Amino acid sequence: MNKIRIENKDLFKVEVNDKGEYIEFDLADINLPFKAKKSFDMINAYMEELKEKEVDLSSLDEGILFEQEMFQKMRAALDNFIGEGGSQKIFGDKNYYGMFEDLLYVFEEPQEELGGQSVMDKLNFTAKGIQDRVIAKYSKKDSDVL
Repeated sequence: MNKIRIENKDLFKVEVNDKGEYIEFDLADINLPFKAKKSFDMINAYMEELKEKEVDLSSLDEGILFEQEMFQKMRAALDNFIGEGGSQKIFGDKNYYGMFEDLLYVFEEPQEELGGQSVMDKLNFTAKGIQDRVIAKYSKKDSDVL
């Protein structure tokens, strides 16, 4: 059987824990900004549902089960953006209010390893940023010209 493989040179890897695990983003994926928005919209909706239901719950066990269910849904929504199992790599088994805000804060902080840029700067979720990456990828380089 014949096979082909396309090497992706536009992967951006971010180490997320002391075990050396990482999440990766395909910077050439024009759907990446939409995945991010959809994920965080879903997380916000689940968080609102959690806040609304919290008052209505009379049983402690019922409340804990509902919280666990909501956090699992939020983790699944985040994994749609950062990759399957990404939430587990970042947060482990720990769930807490504000965990997703903490992640966004870290993503927006300048990182020495990224030359003073943040993860969000590197992702460059703008139409121009996506266009610039596509142009850079497919433009001819001097070494390619005869």
